[in-house]
Amino acid sequence: GGPAGGRASPKSVHEAHGDASGKDCSNKQVCVGLAYDGSSRLLSCGWDHTARVWATPLGSAPPAAIMHAQAVLAIAFLVDGRIVTGAGDGSLTVWAMDASGQPQRVAAGAVQTPVRGLAAMADGGFAQVGNDGVLRGWSAAAVQVRMAPPVGGYLFCVANLTSRALQAEVAEQLATGGDDGVVRIWAANAFGGFACLQELRTPGGTFAICALPTTGDLLCACDDAGAFLFGRAQSKAAPASVQKALTADAAAYGAANAASELPPGVAAQQQAGGGGGGGGGMVNGVRYDFVFPVEMGRGSSQICWNRGDDIDRVAAEVWTRNGGGM
Repeated sequence: GGPAGGRASPKSVHEAHGDASGKDCSNKQVCVGLAYDGSSRLLSCGWDHTARVWATPLGSAPPAAIMHAQAVLAIAFLVDGRIVTGAGDGSLTVWAMDASGQPQRVAAGAVQTPVRGLAAMADGGFAQVGNDGVLRGWSAAAVQVRMAPPVGGYLFCVANLTSRALQAEVAEQLATGGDDGVVRIWAANAFGGFACLQELRTPGGTFAICALPTTGDLLCACDDAGAFLFGRAQSKAAPASVQKALTADAAAYGAANAASELPPGVAAQQQAGGGGGGGGGMVNGVRYDFVFPVEMGRGSSQICWNRGDDIDRVAAEVWTRNGGGM
């Protein structure tokens, strides 16, 4: 269904994090995370330093706002219905709703890196990833209980692949995605960590992943504007020609990403002075780990940063460089 052009119309539109249509639109008004409990509550989080708890259907009641010290980059429901948030300052906070419907802090932890992704785990705790490229497991009391070795780049997202329908068939598995275009499948091991079971290649940095609830199939959204579904059943495999093209595109992205890790002199020779779709590059004679072209109404620009940079500072530099708007 849907109108002409194949695009479905939204059932409703609600302002969640800032005024995205206003003249002062900036990175502080970006909604970066959503979570749904499957029945009555929707969560959102954004760069305006808030998380919000919405009653469904949307519009039936004003959302409850949860204030944070920095941008809230990740949010998830835990298996008992409580909420966990992760922020740009590395803080992790578990919240419970009180009798009046307001969120109250019940546990807190922290890592030394911006938190980018969260997912509930079957034991009542949660998995977390961030800019340091490490997958961590936490208890419901926000105490770290296990950790995987770093992958060597940013990790942007994590999802629990083991739906309730599959828990009797397979051990709990997690999937992570990051800037290197590799989606990794993990399982807890007997040594207090996670073991990587499989690597799936995509043609771009993977910014969002989710597991379909009945099958455990993995849906990935990449920065090449593509979405890719990885399934467990061979009967659902894409035609060979499609798989071949995807493999070639993924290999090309992997090679470009590897080149961005080379020393500056070598990278400059291999990258013709440009940036693009999320890999590294040279801009005005300076090498950056990540270069993104952007279009924002008044023209084109680029967002450039290195691993470990503060996101608020990067946003402010882009804003100043473009005269307060684009």
